[in-house]
Amino acid sequence: MDDLDVDDEILRLTGDVPAKPKRAPAKKPAKRRRRHSSDESDDPSEEEEEEEEEEEEQSYISEEDAGRSSEEEEDEDILDEYGPDLYGDEEDWKWLASMPEVEREQILNERAEKRQTALERLEIRKLLKEGKRDESKRRSARGHEKPRSEKAKGLSELKRRREQKSAKRSSGRGRSHSPEGVRRRRDASYSAESASDEESDRAEADAHAKRVPTLQELNTVRLARHELDKWVHSPFFENTVIGCFVKLSIGVDQDTKANVYRIAEIKDVVTYHKVYRIDKQFTNKALQLAHGKAVKTFTMDMVSNSPFTENELGRYFKTLRFEQVRLPNMERIEEKVEDIKAARQYVLTDEEVNAIIKAKKDLTQGVANRAVERTKLQNEREKAKQLGDAQMLAEIERKLASLDAAESRSEDVAQNKLDKWAELNRKNRERNQRELREAERLANEARKKKQALGAQDPSARVRTAPKLVHDPMHTPHAGTPTPGTPTLTVLLTNMGGPSTLDQVGDFLSRLFHDSDLMQLPLQKYSAPWIAKRRTPQIVDQYDQIGGGSPILHWTRKQGEALEKLLDERCPETAPHKHYVAFRYAPPLTEDTLKEMKADGVKRAIVFSQYPQYSCSTTGSSLNELVRKVETIDPNNDIQWSVIDRWPTHPGLVDAFARHIERTLLEYSPEERKDVVILFSAHSLPMSVVNRGDPYPAEVGATVYNVMQRLNFSNPYRLVWQSQVGPAAWLGPQTKDALKGYAEKGKKNLLLVPIAFTSDHIETLFELDKEYGHQAKELGITGYKRAESLNDDPVFIEAMADVVKKHLEGGKAVSAQLLLRCPSCTNDMCATSKQFFAKQKNEKA
Repeated sequence: MDDLDVDDEILRLTGDVPAKPKRAPAKKPAKRRRRHSSDESDDPSEEEEEEEEEEEEQSYISEEDAGRSSEEEEDEDILDEYGPDLYGDEEDWKWLASMPEVEREQILNERAEKRQTALERLEIRKLLKEGKRDESKRRSARGHEKPRSEKAKGLSELKRRREQKSAKRSSGRGRSHSPEGVRRRRDASYSAESASDEESDRAEADAHAKRVPTLQELNTVRLARHELDKWVHSPFFENTVIGCFVKLSIGVDQDTKANVYRIAEIKDVVTYHKVYRIDKQFTNKALQLAHGKAVKTFTMDMVSNSPFTENELGRYFKTLRFEQVRLPNMERIEEKVEDIKAARQYVLTDEEVNAIIKAKKDLTQGVANRAVERTKLQNEREKAKQLGDAQMLAEIERKLASLDAAESRSEDVAQNKLDKWAELNRKNRERNQRELREAERLANEARKKKQALGAQDPSARVRTAPKLVHDPMHTPHAGTPTPGTPTLTVLLTNMGGPSTLDQVGDFLSRLFHDSDLMQLPLQKYSAPWIAKRRTPQIVDQYDQIGGGSPILHWTRKQGEALEKLLDERCPETAPHKHYVAFRYAPPLTEDTLKEMKADGVKRAIVFSQYPQYSCSTTGSSLNELVRKVETIDPNNDIQWSVIDRWPTHPGLVDAFARHIERTLLEYSPEERKDVVILFSAHSLPMSVVNRGDPYPAEVGATVYNVMQRLNFSNPYRLVWQSQVGPAAWLGPQTKDALKGYAEKGKKNLLLVPIAFTSDHIETLFELDKEYGHQAKELGITGYKRAESLNDDPVFIEAMADVVKKHLEGGKAVSAQLLLRCPSCTNDMCATSKQFFAKQKNEKA
């Protein structure tokens, strides 16, 4: 069978040409002899070249038809078995959800390792195949590049060669054997080889341009949120960002609590319906983003600063292929790389800078200081009068009139708000007076009844003569504080939070090691593993709220304000000083206790910043304090007393109520009465609740007292947030309540963080961002959150009153603190209560 017959047979097998009868076997040797003896080829290498080419073509067909190796198919099965989130079908998800958290994390980790290994093996095989093809191309005399995977394209090339061979044979029969003819053919051959090389280079360039980018290459055209914030007002913004890619935050996985991101291509920059803030800059621009065939408009504050991951890229490409959308190629990537490079090197002109300043000014709704603008316009009016420019004078008068109207509107709005608040305050004062008179009346009646029965009131005041107990000439003994040493200190305790992103890992490690908060199998080993796995996710959450938790900032402000009030109201224990002891983040209990010892502190009140007591929060902080006292203050030089709970203190209740009232005023009068108030508190596992933890009851008491203070003006519910893991937790969950009320048509929901006194990640990220985003998707247009108490003067007054009454009460600890839960088995809890029981009979 000659070359043409081989080609015909291959094409016939693929269905590209009709079958034809084979030649008789007897003719084959004759044909071969004729070919060797004829004048068709002057150069024997041409014949060898054609045979090699025929073998290469047959090898190409056989390789493509042979299919992939079983190992390659096995690796692809691993990738297809589980998605990028490492979960399979619904049954697999339910199976994993029913497991303890540590076991589930171990299985997911094993799956991640297997998936990564499979990806690496597939990549290595791909590189080996490409290397073999390059080697085959170098060995080929003509240098033609073979298609890598498209059989149809290879067969088309085979047809073209067949036609060329046929034409060459028919034309070769009449070639000259003269030296001149041989030279012309040789020159023509060299020219063909040169053209073939150029064609090969062009083919390589085309293949590179059409190649799908890798993860690293796609990250070169990823725009971070801080870059969008920096460029949003620049003249090159639209041309630069269109065609680039962003990592879009679409919320939080309700089961794993992990942030969910999607890779999206920027299709357009559009005008948004309102002004919002990205990071530092305000804008009314939004991005039209595409993920597969879905194209939606998103604000730029939803874009992440972190790079794309392998799982996100795999999901993105899978979506594009499934929806038959063209994948990005290197030609587009390289174009956008140049655009980004040009943007980073762009130098603004004076006119562009002025335009940016004007745009920013317009977005912040005009003049920041109307007095300055008025003065400027009045000066310009004087100049216009001197110049006699009537047109300019009329324009300035128009601007002044517009400024007057704007001021009048602002004053009306402000006055309207003040009038509402004044009316509300008047009603509250009248109600307080009525309640006070009623309370006094009831107290008098009760006292009269006791007197009539001859009973004595142990809490009644006893008339006494004043007695001097302090001798100013007396030299203080060793136990008396020296000047500059605080007489009384207040230790503010809380869970705390990482102030910077580099503290997140240690914060999580301490949290998962705390057996008072949670109990894990092999906790000593599993805790650091879980903390390490979750650190990147939590770092991103803290990054979205400003790069750290503000809880230390607010706790210190509360302590400083508390010191001043205590010095005024409790001069007998002045001077006062506050310290802060966090459970999981600096300043840690151990470090604070060492500082107090160094300062010579002799008397301290532990003041829990959890108004409602739980063994997992206040209990954990007290247990840690006792552990550290045993090693740092073994002689018990510091006298302790404890404020362990204050859920219904009138000042705390009033502070919460005022924040709710202020937020309700943001609704229209028609909407206000129908607003549903959702009091959200950190949830607890039902295993802790069933053990007898008092936390749910005390949170409920706070909620009831706040609503009583509001005269039950609105419908309300108590909901619970921050559930972790598949075990049963106290419910309903806040996220489920949002979904349920959205289905019932409720559009106005007011969230109140009732168990938190300071802003931290659970208010700023979970309530504001996570649940805010969920509410937006559910169509809840009136989603709002009441501000946290932070340094509210009413709240600080309440804190000072709690301490003052604690001092007046004369008890170091409450009876509630000394009572263990009915099913408590924690030995440290018993040790802690025994420690504070020793302080019980000593005056606080």
